[in-house]
Amino acid sequence: MRSDRRTVYRYRAVFGFGFLVLGAVTLYRVAVVDAPFGNKILGGLLALAMLALGVARLAQYVRFRRESGP
Repeated sequence: MRSDRRTVYRYRAVFGFGFLVLGAVTLYRVAVVDAPFGNKILGGLLALAMLALGVARLAQYVRFRRESGP
């Protein structure tokens, strides 16, 4: 089964939104939980990486939509 590029970029946008939500929840949980500072740093970096991946996926989708038109 072959899918077109529009469908692929829509799926990327959906997963990008999911990574944004997951990163935000992870960052909140890391900030709230009582843990050693080193663990908080690692958890915060992981959360920031998830947020960055989500932003990158959504930016790819927006760029694709702008280039391809409506």
